[in-house]
Amino acid sequence: MIARVTCISGLVCLYLGLLLLPTAHVSAQGIDPNQPDTLWADSVVAFTTAYEAVVPVTFFNDEELSGIEVVLEYGPNPVVLDSFSFLGGRLENADFNGTSFTADSSVITIFAYSEIPVGTGLLGNLYFSWDLSVEPHLVTIDTTSIVNGQITKTTTFTDAGFKTFVPQFDSGFIDLQAEPPELDSIWLHDVDGIANEPLAIDVMFFNDKPVVDFILALDYASYWLDYDSISFQGSRPMPPTTNSPLVQNQISTHELLLRLSFDEAEPLEAGSGLLAQLWFTVDADADDTSLAIDTTLFAGVIGTLVKQPQSIGGKSFVPFFTGSSVNIQTSTDVKDITEDTELPTSFELSQNYPNPFNPSTQIRFSLPEGGHVKLEVFNVLGQQVRRLIDQPLPAGTHEVTFDGQSDGGHPLASGLYFYRLVHDQYSECRKMILLK
Repeated sequence: MIARVTCISGLVCLYLGLLLLPTAHVSAQGIDPNQPDTLWADSVVAFTTAYEAVVPVTFFNDEELSGIEVVLEYGPNPVVLDSFSFLGGRLENADFNGTSFTADSSVITIFAYSEIPVGTGLLGNLYFSWDLSVEPHLVTIDTTSIVNGQITKTTTFTDAGFKTFVPQFDSGFIDLQAEPPELDSIWLHDVDGIANEPLAIDVMFFNDKPVVDFILALDYASYWLDYDSISFQGSRPMPPTTNSPLVQNQISTHELLLRLSFDEAEPLEAGSGLLAQLWFTVDADADDTSLAIDTTLFAGVIGTLVKQPQSIGGKSFVPFFTGSSVNIQTSTDVKDITEDTELPTSFELSQNYPNPFNPSTQIRFSLPEGGHVKLEVFNVLGQQVRRLIDQPLPAGTHEVTFDGQSDGGHPLASGLYFYRLVHDQYSECRKMILLK
């Protein structure tokens, strides 16, 4: 159970860093001389009936650190900060960390002391809650400063030489919404990415009534992803009068806006499936990490929204949304088992081995020419349950391990599954059986 902290003013101070630093060091705040170290609070959407929200706080540093001090402000009330947790973050196993709550105030102090290597990843999670009487509103999470006697506390990083500097900070928010009046849903598929390679994120959409306006505002919140383009290949049929899609990309805030507008007489009909593919390139210097892509308010103004035709009421509302997890690797897990002199002369997708299998099996395939390759697993209903490969591969014979788990990391049930290989010039599907 999450412990409740009563907050009076809505000011939350997260003190992370060297507790024994002299005051002179704490007060001497310089500017990061290298690539700007960055701290950011993610933005999340939550519903008033959900009672709670979890907001990840992430940071990037390009030099070794010995401590961090973060001062955050959130509001407006009545949303309450219950706790902060290092669990699952980069400082989970720090030499010294802990939390303390200051009585009769809204200050929460979180301590951490450790050698922090260069990298990027989760610092920890903020846990918020509210009661059922709360009205829909936007709760902002931003950095701030407080004065305690003669000492001013603000967000600072401390390097290995005990010098402090101010990192860049990207604010976040909780978009607290009422439950949507319809069952319409937007969801993004989880994907794996390779440093210095392109990746595609599928935008899926279900609408039980026709739609004339589709607006998707995304926060891809990372320096490791660069937006490239949008593709509608293989997407749901759209009426011929569809206006040209509007795509806006704000590089500085890592925000993306996609808008599809349709004529009242020819709306996007009710249905479900792929609506578009968003193509990104993973930065060549990206570390092994997991990134979240979530909905946001683009430029602080435009949010995710769908609108129905006037002929059925012209209702506008926020649909259900499920974000994407992008797992970045510096190299692929696909094994190239081709000898230098034995390139294949034809495409081939081999039968998995062993089959039936438990808990894992090997899938081998041959490519006479390089290209973008997808290897996906489907259940008997035709639903994709795992995407094993979605990346460019060279010509050769390759092998990948399927561990019998879904994209979300959950074990799949026993039964018949299909695995499909798709190349620019080739497509083939085979069956396999999982037995437990």
